[in-house]
Amino acid sequence: MRINKLFIYLTFLFFTTSTLFSDEIEFEASNMDIKNDGNTIIAYNSKTIILNENITITSKKAKYIKDKKIIIFEDDVFFDDKKNKLTIQSQKISYDKDKDLIYSNNETFFDIENKYKIKSNDVFFNRKINEIYSDKATTLKDDKKNIYNFKEKFKYDLNDKIVKSNYSIIEDID
Repeated sequence: MRINKLFIYLTFLFFTTSTLFSDEIEFEASNMDIKNDGNTIIAYNSKTIILNENITITSKKAKYIKDKKIIIFEDDVFFDDKKNKLTIQSQKISYDKDKDLIYSNNETFFDIENKYKIKSNDVFFNRKINEIYSDKATTLKDDKKNIYNFKEKFKYDLNDKIVKSNYSIIEDID
């Protein structure tokens, strides 16, 4: 079993580092399927590590589309971004390496620096400009037990720690 995992790991590492990504990506998986002449790789029960970005993602399924430089993670996705001190949990997350853009098109939970908890749908996280945003209703809770309900668009700037919204309701709980 260990030899099988090692072979899968080395095979995927070869494909990823020798072709499209300039950043090294490591995949650990219980099983892999290689399709479309090696352009699509599907990993099951996977742990993905993007070394230069300091990101680790675990999921039950990861689909790497080499020509588009996109990885789609499905089923119990846990995205740990150590550089930005945040985690993301969802059932499906797409990561576009070229744009350094994360997208989740269903219920998503963010934990930012253990200070802010965000719950939303259809969320984007642009790592190039360090912004999290969505057009859907969103709830943000801070470590002081304040609750911010954004009824329309919201944007959270990780650098300045500023939240913007078109319409919000704030609950100050003591």
